[in-house]
Amino acid sequence: MNAQMLKARIKYCVERAGQSFFGVFGKLVPVKKNRVLFYSFVGNQYSCSPKYICNYINKECPGAYDMIWAFRDPEKFRSQVPAGVKVIKYQSPAFFMAHLSSKYLISNVFPYHLIPKKKNQVMINTWHGGGAYKKVGLTANTSDPRSYAATIRYWQKNTSVYLSSSRLFTKYFIREGMQYKGEVLNTGLPRNDILFSDAAVREKIQTKVRQALGLSSDTKWVLYAPTYRKDDALVHFTFDADRLKAALAARFGGEWAVVTRVHHLTKKKIEGDTVDAGGYPDMQELLLSCDMLISDYSSSIWDDCLMKKPCLLYAYDLDLYRDKTSFFVDIMDWGFPVCETFDGLLSAIGTFDADAFKEAMARHYEMLGGYDNGTGCRQVLEYMQKQ
Repeated sequence: MNAQMLKARIKYCVERAGQSFFGVFGKLVPVKKNRVLFYSFVGNQYSCSPKYICNYINKECPGAYDMIWAFRDPEKFRSQVPAGVKVIKYQSPAFFMAHLSSKYLISNVFPYHLIPKKKNQVMINTWHGGGAYKKVGLTANTSDPRSYAATIRYWQKNTSVYLSSSRLFTKYFIREGMQYKGEVLNTGLPRNDILFSDAAVREKIQTKVRQALGLSSDTKWVLYAPTYRKDDALVHFTFDADRLKAALAARFGGEWAVVTRVHHLTKKKIEGDTVDAGGYPDMQELLLSCDMLISDYSSSIWDDCLMKKPCLLYAYDLDLYRDKTSFFVDIMDWGFPVCETFDGLLSAIGTFDADAFKEAMARHYEMLGGYDNGTGCRQVLEYMQKQ
């Protein structure tokens, strides 16, 4: 057994012990029927679908729910959370009590690993990506299949309902990857409701984003936002922002800026003048506001396809990624231009056909069987009101 596998086994044993303790202790804590506990990316962000569900409930049903947000750094996010929503520290005694006493638990990752869900609790898993792209769950490669499978079984047991963005997401991720047999709501991603906003709301958000990034109103900008990699395979990675801006100006006209939201290892290898959006708190607002997206295997491309906004995939490590992670659906069938070199990316920009791309995105949405239509938050609230 190697060190990585040993570490996974120790973590698994610790989690099982914690679950046994809270399983017994939790019986002493009553569940409050109107209490909701939110956490996003294990307490690291106020973002994604939990944020949008919280904001929607706060607006539509002010005071009707006792809403609590858990963060690893509560003071960092206190000003972002709506007034009246309680903020607590993730994995603190207050968090444990809130988790045990909340009727609704809403997370964009897996159920909290130490506290089993009680029978009268509802765990809503929004997940943090749509479409059906890179493999996740039991269909993906893992260093320790046995303990990982046991963890998946725990997640299955402690999830009440999954939200699904598309028919193929349900088929490949929920049913095959998670092997979850329970209830699925075809809501789309609540975080994507913002992408269906009217013109006035969109303009307000775009102005806010430009001001935050220091971009003038007449500057066009491309967002480079690749997926996270544990061990960024940067051997074949090159990225020259100045050459990219020149290619964009030649094809589309105007002055362009390159905005990046990347892993710190990737950031070190990017050449040229860029704007760093790594600290901007809301990815959906960035996607709504940019003029073009460059990504790779990130589920942000699903969000982008809903708007049919220009998007290219810079897949510099495609062969390696296929071997290590693989895909639910072959990347060449997605409909986005796939560029395996930086020069190839510049060439694809030069020949980009906006009308053909919009048609490809319509086919992509239909192929995956999309559910997003701007009503995700409303559907989640209606589901909660029926429980």
